[in-house]
Amino acid sequence: MTVPAVLKADRDSVAGRGRIALPAALVAILATSGPAIAVALGVWMTQERKGCPLWWALPALLCSVLLPDSTVALLALFPVLYWPALGSRDGALFPALSGILAVSVLWHAGAINQIVCMAGLGAMTLLVLGRCALWGEKPGDLGLLRPAILATLVIAAQDEGLTTGARIALEALLLDLTLLVLYVPVLRLLPVLAILRLPFPPLPGFIVLWLGIHAALGLAAGVQGWSVIGVFVALLIGLISLVDVLTVGRRPDSGALPVGPAGAVGIIALATMVLPLIVFGVFSPVLHHVGGEWVWPFWS
Repeated sequence: MTVPAVLKADRDSVAGRGRIALPAALVAILATSGPAIAVALGVWMTQERKGCPLWWALPALLCSVLLPDSTVALLALFPVLYWPALGSRDGALFPALSGILAVSVLWHAGAINQIVCMAGLGAMTLLVLGRCALWGEKPGDLGLLRPAILATLVIAAQDEGLTTGARIALEALLLDLTLLVLYVPVLRLLPVLAILRLPFPPLPGFIVLWLGIHAALGLAAGVQGWSVIGVFVALLIGLISLVDVLTVGRRPDSGALPVGPAGAVGIIALATMVLPLIVFGVFSPVLHHVGGEWVWPFWS
C-alpha cells in the first residue's frame, strides 16, 4: 500500500470522514494519534522558555485532550504554538516546528468548523499586527501562520468535494513548509537565499501567494457560506506575504558563506527554478492522489 493510501486510511479511522493525505515528509507526525500530538505540545511548552503563559497554555492543552472536536479548543492551541515565534525577530528552528505542529493539530482535529477556524487565525494575525502598530514594534514571522491557513483550506476544499482546489492549496502548503524549514539553515549559510520567501514573481514565495489566493477564491466562488470568508482569507494571505518582506529584510549577514553579486544572482535564479520542481516532483504521487492528475512539471 502506498504512503498516500496509508495516510488516508489512518485519517478515515481517526476522524470518520474522507480527507486527503498530507506529504510523506510529515508522516512521522501525522501518523500519530491525537493524544500524541498533545504530548508533543506539552514538550514544546516546557522547552520554549518564551512560550505562552501557563494560565493560558495548561487549560488549552487540557481542553484539546478532553474536547478534540471543539473548534474553540483548537483555536486555543494556536497561541501556545505561535506565542514565541510571533514575538521573536531571530531565525530559529523552533518557529518552523511550530508551523508543522499547527498543521498536524489541524489534521488530527475532529469535526471542526473550518470557517470559524479560519476566522480565528485571521483574528490572531490582525491582533498581532495591531499590537505591533500600537507599540511601534516589528512583528515576528507571521509567515508561520500561513501553513495553518493553507491546511484549513485543504480540509475545507476536500470536504466540499473540490479536489482541484484541495490540490492547489496542498501545493501551496508543501512549498510554504519547505521554505519555512529551509529558512533557518539558509540564514546561517547563504542569507541571500532568504529572498526566495519574498512574494514577487517568479520567486517561490510568489507561487505560495498565488496558489493560496487561488484556492481561497475558489472556495469563495464554489461553496455556499464561503463567499465572504474566502475573500477575507485571500486578503489575509496577501497581507502575510507582504509582512514576509519585513521578515526577510531582518536577516543577519554574519557567518554567511562569501558570495559575490554575480554568484548571488546565479544562486537565486537556480533556486527559483529548481526548488518548486523538486518539491512538487517529490510529492507528485501525493498530489496525484488528491487531485487525480499528475503535476510534474508543476506548471501543467
